[in-house]
Amino acid sequence: MDWDAISDHGQPGNRRPAASLIRSLLVSKEDLKMKPRLVLFSVLVIATLLFGACMPAPLAPPAAPTAAPEPTKAPVARIEVGADKMIVPQKLFVDASGACTKKVKLTMMTHGDYLDKNVDERYGLGLLLKRWDEGQPCVELELVPVPPGDAPGFAESQFIAGTPSDIVSTWSKESWYDNKWVIQFDDYFAKKNPYSANATWYEDFPYPDLTMKPYAVDNHWYWVRCCIRTGATGPDGIVYNANILKAAGVDVAKQMPPKTMTEFMDILKKVKATGKIPFWLSLAGDTRWEIDWYGRFILDQLMPDVAAQMDKAVDEVSDNKWGTLSEMEWTHGVLAGLFKATDPRVGEYFRIMKEWSQYWEPGYASPAELVAEVASEFLKGNVAMTTVGRWRISTIQNYPNLGFDWGTFFMPPIDKAFSQYATGEPIRRHGGAGEPASTVIVPLFIAKQVEKDADKLAAGVNLFQYVTAPKSLDFYCSQLIIPCFKPGASLDEIFKGDQARQQRLLGFFQPAPVDIPVIGVYHALYTMRGGSDEVGRLMVEYLQGNITLEELQKRVQEGTVAGATDSCKDKLAKKVAGWEWCSKYVK
Repeated sequence: MDWDAISDHGQPGNRRPAASLIRSLLVSKEDLKMKPRLVLFSVLVIATLLFGACMPAPLAPPAAPTAAPEPTKAPVARIEVGADKMIVPQKLFVDASGACTKKVKLTMMTHGDYLDKNVDERYGLGLLLKRWDEGQPCVELELVPVPPGDAPGFAESQFIAGTPSDIVSTWSKESWYDNKWVIQFDDYFAKKNPYSANATWYEDFPYPDLTMKPYAVDNHWYWVRCCIRTGATGPDGIVYNANILKAAGVDVAKQMPPKTMTEFMDILKKVKATGKIPFWLSLAGDTRWEIDWYGRFILDQLMPDVAAQMDKAVDEVSDNKWGTLSEMEWTHGVLAGLFKATDPRVGEYFRIMKEWSQYWEPGYASPAELVAEVASEFLKGNVAMTTVGRWRISTIQNYPNLGFDWGTFFMPPIDKAFSQYATGEPIRRHGGAGEPASTVIVPLFIAKQVEKDADKLAAGVNLFQYVTAPKSLDFYCSQLIIPCFKPGASLDEIFKGDQARQQRLLGFFQPAPVDIPVIGVYHALYTMRGGSDEVGRLMVEYLQGNITLEELQKRVQEGTVAGATDSCKDKLAKKVAGWEWCSKYVK
């Protein structure tokens, strides 16, 4: 691949037309409904409970396809690290003279632009991909960048059409495994990685019993996790402009971060009185899924009893031990009436969003102008607060002439003064249960069709082994703004006493890890036909006064039941183990 020809957006030309084209390829809005769940699923795999003692004995992996030829094995060689601190790739498909015995091409669909220097977490992986490709004279790696908001749906549509990229890097759906659209890695994990000194590839992953969870239904691995950060951090928070807050009369040193939702809203009210935009939160465009994070944080506080009921009702064999409900549990919860969108606490979630929306930008229902997923108006100094992902910090930090001091915090808990439905449940960050590692990058998959080409398969596996090798992780960690660190280290230890950095990155270390038995009740909300996009559309109708709260809840209830019924029909048609109970609800 000609890496120098890639534009700043990772593809020739402008990104927005590409995003529009990609959206036109999606089968339906329903394709995207799993995305928010899977954003959480991937991050929550890092909870404290080890699955080894809880999972049933591993099932024997299925026999390799007899029709496929044996993959070409990578040569055994010593691990060499170059001056750039990256492993020197072992050349594939070369003879003794170094000449190519064949030419192989790999295509890789990416979850965003992996060569955007403004996104450190993706850029670190991009550098490793680039190094491997440049070190393989007989292999060409072509990246197919897809904006993160569109990537899961785009991948799904390509699988359905039978035209996926050889490698897919984005959030997945269980249908990928049920339909065998991607290969299994069980046998590969049991063997040695040529880029590592460990006895097996599985041992290369930090805390593998926590971070490398197999698919619960059949106990097989269908993905590879790259770039696992040692040390626990949350992926999201709220970033604030300290200058605007001070001008509004907020004592940043004492009042930030706010300790309750009441304090949070009071601060936004003060900012609004100055004429500045208190909060930027777009419900459309490439970051429209951000609203789903807040749905999770709020509903899990308001409905812990419902989460517990759904957890106990079904799925005890393949139960999710990672701090969140499983797809089976929330689907059953909707059909069994354990979760109802007409519940007044669901109504309270929507009411909270309406109260909050008075402090959002006037055009919150339209796509925003973004710089690497950060609202440009925030970067220009016109907005007090906005949602921030950990991978966006480099954009803010490197923005030229930023002109203001800033910091981060995590959404505060709901207090009794703010809501009559407050339960006192602590708010929990994504994956924040005391885990020793964070899964930073979306999973990597190899499409099933690749097994028909042994050389292409060998190249794909070799690439995955390269980017997941311990020395590659060392390089990856060196590229991060939030470093990899020893589990349990204090902020002073992590940032070596740098108070300014602590203020700027505090939100990703808050709240303190707490052990909540189960969360994820919000997943049930997005079972509806059309998924989170449809929930968001209906919520905008409510926020703008076009429908009542009662009508909103009624329509969401109908949609969730219809969506859960669709899921059950699909599982029954495919005879997925454990879903037999669906026959009670599907006629």
